[in-house]
Amino acid sequence: MKGSCKGKKTNCPWSIWASKYEKNSDAFMIKTLNDKHTCPQINKNRHANSSWLSRRYTKELRPGGNFKMSDFLGQVRKVFVVQPSRTQVYRAKLKASEIIEDTELVPDDKTKFKRIYVCFNACKQGWLHGCRKIIGLDACHVKSYHKAQLLWAISIDADNGYYPIAYAVVEKEWHESWSWFLKLLKEDLNLEDSLGITFMTDRQKGLVESIGDI
Repeated sequence: MKGSCKGKKTNCPWSIWASKYEKNSDAFMIKTLNDKHTCPQINKNRHANSSWLSRRYTKELRPGGNFKMSDFLGQVRKVFVVQPSRTQVYRAKLKASEIIEDTELVPDDKTKFKRIYVCFNACKQGWLHGCRKIIGLDACHVKSYHKAQLLWAISIDADNGYYPIAYAVVEKEWHESWSWFLKLLKEDLNLEDSLGITFMTDRQKGLVESIGDI
């Protein structure tokens, strides 16, 4: 078995030649070694990509840890003599989150977070006594370790400004989650029926059906 340095520009003389110690052995004996390098050190390695970083440094890259970009880059450079880009590290953090999420066990499905609904009394009373009877409904993605979606209800106050009424964090935006949210909202705002209330929506993902339920 023979190996040589690929420093073609400098014609680096480093080389090694070895053979098996015995015919049926997995051990090798070095016969010839030229340990002199004339090529510059290279800190780029195509195998040291974001996937490799996420597997090698899963604990260090996990969400909520004491992660500092400069310290992490210095550690990788010191141990493996490679210099990953910041983009690679950010991608590795996302992949590490997925690895952790796939490997962590939930002892009981009942203990797993599903939804939360929030309607502050001050917001409730403000809508009942000082806002127009308009309710806008919409949703957006929650960009965090735990994938979820944010549902919210807003209105228009006496100064024509946006007025928050309530919000909820749910597993996803669909008919069931909207129906659950609107049922709680109806109870908080004492809406015996929806007559006289103007709902503004994008008519997406079960909203029309959910409004019809109340």
